[in-house]
Amino acid sequence: MSAPLRVLILEDRPEDAELMLHELRRAGFDPAWQRVETEPDYLAQLHEGLDVILADYTLPQFDALRALQLLQEHGLDIPLIIVSGLISEESAIECVKQGAADYLLKDRLARLGPALTHALQEKKLRDEKRRAEMALWEEAQVSAALARVGRELIALLDTPTILDRLCQLITKVLACDCSHTFLWQAEREALVAGYGDTPEQRETLRVVDLPRRTVAPLLARLEREEVVQIVMTEPQNFLPATLPMQYSGITVSLYMALRRGGEIIGCRARAIVVVRSPSPPSKSVSPGG
Repeated sequence: MSAPLRVLILEDRPEDAELMLHELRRAGFDPAWQRVETEPDYLAQLHEGLDVILADYTLPQFDALRALQLLQEHGLDIPLIIVSGLISEESAIECVKQGAADYLLKDRLARLGPALTHALQEKKLRDEKRRAEMALWEEAQVSAALARVGRELIALLDTPTILDRLCQLITKVLACDCSHTFLWQAEREALVAGYGDTPEQRETLRVVDLPRRTVAPLLARLEREEVVQIVMTEPQNFLPATLPMQYSGITVSLYMALRRGGEIIGCRARAIVVVRSPSPPSKSVSPGG
């Protein structure tokens, strides 16, 4: 079955246009065509629905280089193939540099079918690339819009409510025993634990301040690592032994940085209670037993 093809032919000799159409049909195409000779007629027939333009290099009132220029000025990506009776190699190369898809001589019209097939394949690849680039651009625009909306919502909503809810979600999703949030307070030069996943925890943590000198190792690690694990019983643990979390039996905490731009403004923590098995009772040994 012949492939439909919308063709604009820029040619002043009707018999030469008929030879081109014959070759197109022989190559498996079913051309719907218009022939023009002048710039005004060319512009009148130029539209994005065309599949290909076949242009003689030189006409009495027009030429292929001007046709290419007009094509680009209108922002149209339509393959234009030069089909000329006489053209120098330098002129043909210049046409290709200006955007022609290919060129061939009228006494070599057997090449027209393969040249057109190649030009249409190249056009398809360009179209696919443009669609992919447009999809990426649209995705980036949507992501940027969502980020702006998120920032506006956070600015409008009550920060303590957001942070408390975040702690609750962390505890639920990560299946830990509790979660809390520290925020850096510059005037106190300390990380202040003000938000937790239960009212009781919030009230207990509000009295906890971790001065810079105490948490400097943690902050340094959070600059380099996504997650920092602290084991309360290890000698390198920086946390004071009097923290309420240790009284509750919490022995392991995981810390993740809260950032604004590149600056750490606090951290989220999730804590794990490790229940130690009681020591087995000592077995009494009877004398001589």
